[in-house]
Amino acid sequence: MSLPSRLRNFWRNIAHRDRVERDLDNELHAAFALLVDEHLQKGLTPADARRATMLQLGPLDSIKTQVRDVRGGAGLETLWHDIRFSLRLLRRSRSFTVAAVASLALGMGAGGTVFGLLNALRLRSLPVAHAEELAELRLNGPRCCRHTGRNRQVSLPLWQEIARHQQEFSALFAFADTRFNLAPQGEVRYVEGLYVSGEFFPALGVAALGGRMLTPADDRAGCATAPAVISHALWQREFGGAEDVLSRTLSLRSGHHPIVGIVPPTFLGVEVGRRFEVALPLCASGFDRRDHWWLAVMGRLAPGWTPAAADAHLATLGPSLLEAVVPSSYGPEQARDFRALRFSVRAAPNGISPLRTEYENPLWLLFGIAALVYLTACANVASLSLVRATARQPELAMRFALGATRFRVIRQLIVEGALIGIAGAIAGVALAGVAIRVITTAISTSTDPIVLDVGPDWRMVLFYAVIVALTTVAFALGPALLASGCAHTHDGWRSTESRRRVAVREILVSVQVAMSVVLVSAALLLVLTFRNLNAMDVGFTRQHVLVANVFLSEQDHPPATRATFLRDLTSRFAALPGVAAAAYATTPPLGGTTSGTIVLSRTGAGEIKGEVVRNQVANGYFSAMEMPVVSGRPFMDSDTPQSPRVAIVNETFARKFFPDTSPLGQRFMDGTEEFEVVGLVRDSKQYFLREEFRPISYTAAAQLAGPPAPTMRFVIRSGVGTTAITDSVRKAITDASPSAGIRFATMADQSAQSIGREQLMATLSAFFGLTALALAAVGVFGVVSYTAASRQREIGIRLALGARAAHVLRSVFSRLAVTSGVGLAAGLIVTSSVSAMAASFLYGVASRDLRLLTLTAGVVAAAALAAAVVPVRRALATDPVQVMKAE
Repeated sequence: MSLPSRLRNFWRNIAHRDRVERDLDNELHAAFALLVDEHLQKGLTPADARRATMLQLGPLDSIKTQVRDVRGGAGLETLWHDIRFSLRLLRRSRSFTVAAVASLALGMGAGGTVFGLLNALRLRSLPVAHAEELAELRLNGPRCCRHTGRNRQVSLPLWQEIARHQQEFSALFAFADTRFNLAPQGEVRYVEGLYVSGEFFPALGVAALGGRMLTPADDRAGCATAPAVISHALWQREFGGAEDVLSRTLSLRSGHHPIVGIVPPTFLGVEVGRRFEVALPLCASGFDRRDHWWLAVMGRLAPGWTPAAADAHLATLGPSLLEAVVPSSYGPEQARDFRALRFSVRAAPNGISPLRTEYENPLWLLFGIAALVYLTACANVASLSLVRATARQPELAMRFALGATRFRVIRQLIVEGALIGIAGAIAGVALAGVAIRVITTAISTSTDPIVLDVGPDWRMVLFYAVIVALTTVAFALGPALLASGCAHTHDGWRSTESRRRVAVREILVSVQVAMSVVLVSAALLLVLTFRNLNAMDVGFTRQHVLVANVFLSEQDHPPATRATFLRDLTSRFAALPGVAAAAYATTPPLGGTTSGTIVLSRTGAGEIKGEVVRNQVANGYFSAMEMPVVSGRPFMDSDTPQSPRVAIVNETFARKFFPDTSPLGQRFMDGTEEFEVVGLVRDSKQYFLREEFRPISYTAAAQLAGPPAPTMRFVIRSGVGTTAITDSVRKAITDASPSAGIRFATMADQSAQSIGREQLMATLSAFFGLTALALAAVGVFGVVSYTAASRQREIGIRLALGARAAHVLRSVFSRLAVTSGVGLAAGLIVTSSVSAMAASFLYGVASRDLRLLTLTAGVVAAAALAAAVVPVRRALATDPVQVMKAE
């Protein structure tokens, strides 16, 4: 039969089943009538003729079954029957179905959550044509220049040299992440933005949703009113999706820019985890210093070029490019370090991402933890399936007695397992979707939004397809083989149960207990790490401190007036009700800003060089931050631009530069200025809570020779909480300068954000650990319940004959103790072996802490014991009289 004929028959058998059945019935009856006529012609009576025909053909229903089994679509029809039958059985066993689906939903949801984040951060390609051609150009070596942005690699002059001389890329572009302020005055309203070279959009092949994209013609020197393109989201949010948006001007605090295009909603940029809403040409930035690194460089490799070949070529071209743009302000050592920099090229089909660097390794660790949760869920459902198979033993035996083959029964049991797996996957997808949104929101802040493309793609579909298949094999195939084998033998399935099924269930429980030990141990380690970081002494107060960032207009506040404005605004803050202290600082701690400098220290041993953090602070800074001066004095009103330069240093600075002597009275050079140390303060964290204490030099803001910067940062400590004083601080700023921009933060929030990664790991691992513990408890409950139920007759007889309850308890718990003990031992061994892998994520806790391992074992053992209490009490409540009557 030809293929078209086969397809027509297949469609007819599936789509017109009733007609096919009628035709089959008519054919069989016609054949039966013909045979009866033949027997009648041979002289048989009508009754004998019908009897002979029935003996010749056999049962008509059997013939129909044979025909159905060989016609096209029979397998699909049988599968549909199995699905309908399985759904009826699962609907009748609601408790088992709910428990199995819930267990798998937790396991699959845990894995899906972490894999979804990994896929979005690491695996998903950029939504541009031929993303595999993209590569990133990086600069490696000592960072000796001024930095701005998350993706700073090169300066504008160096980018221009690269663009003129490179041969490796068919299209090359540069960009810089930034933020633009949409508010003309008052509290700032930031949107994420980009400065891009003219080749950015053409090289990526991004076409405008409306208008046009930026081109090389827009990126020309002196573009004061450069055109802007905006994102689809900004168009909808700020302009209400107005059709005339391309005739409007985007007003930023930095200037006014005509809107020339709208970016498609699918394109968020090339930095994964972020999205831009405004893009301006590079020329609009005004950054052209040779010692200012703020640009990232990407492009499409030219035909025939690979990242390795481009790397080799740039190794020879790089020195001449660097030589052409050595900053004239550099001394000999800085110039030497600058020339020692080296270029490298790496494939970048999935973009670039500092967020990926920060979270990729933690997410792989969490993925391993989630995989253990998934395996625990599979083991739990396999255990439940064995219990259910025991209850279904008479049903399976009857099906075999009626002629069902073992393959047919196993196939139906596997279909049941697949339906549960699919239901668990659907619930897991929903759970993972909610969890990913919650996690993304948790690691985002109002000033640092995180945006990830977590929509379904082929990797997510493949991931869930694989885990559904593995789940079906893990908890459906094994129990199906055991159950069908026991029922098929008809030789006393209880003995087979005792030899096989109980052993398998106990192994599963041991596996669950072992994985619970690993997961609870990991959860305790990461939770203790987060607690240690959150409770550590950072050297200053984190509570009730408001950080006010004030951005002054160059027109309203020229340099000559800023010092007076700074003093006046500080006085206004100090006079507000509820404010305990207020002060100015160029670099408040945990704010993400840096001010490193090279310090030359004069000691009896000669000159010592070292990198320190320099912070200019006002007189009341140490009081506002509750940083006590250990020795010496704080800054005073007598410290003026005309008086000798003074500094206050922290303990790490003193140990590094003035070992074995008091720092007070010592002098050091910072650039061309000499400072005398007049005070010593305690060590404090500057950038992150995990960092080691850095040497810090505090100098008096009042001694600043030049005018203050237009961006001013104040720390304001309140006795009534930061929320209560925010409005009054905002009013004080707007009263002093209506055109000033304002951004608020709290020291507590900045502290929490600095350990956001640790909080995420602690939260997820704690949830995974509790989930695994609950699943293990359910597994223990099932084993003990079945054991106690199967021995109920024995227990009743022993109690009737005078056995003590303690002896019965010992007999029931002895097997549980062995099973749980094996799991505990295996879990502790695995934990000790793999815990070193998590050492880099820990803080203040040893990865193989004996007390922690003991606590973990105790928690898991207590959970197993608690799970066994109810079924054991139920078994001990057996009435011996009723048992004896039954006998």
